[in-house]
Amino acid sequence: VFRVECVLFAIVKFGLVPPNAPEGYASDMPSYAGKLTDRQIENVLAWIESQWSPETRQRRAEMLQRR
Repeated sequence: VFRVECVLFAIVKFGLVPPNAPEGYASDMPSYAGKLTDRQIENVLAWIESQWSPETRQRRAEMLQRR
């Protein structure tokens, strides 16, 4: 799993809080821990990615290759 997937998973699970946001950052992104299972979060993120255009998928693949 690439780091970006881990960050996205953590943001969905715990909300936009440190270490994925600056200390004291006010965000409307809620935590889904206790509302969605880890598997459900993974499925949501996979569905979102499946909706990306071919161009977006290509740019992301190129970005990940540079890592």
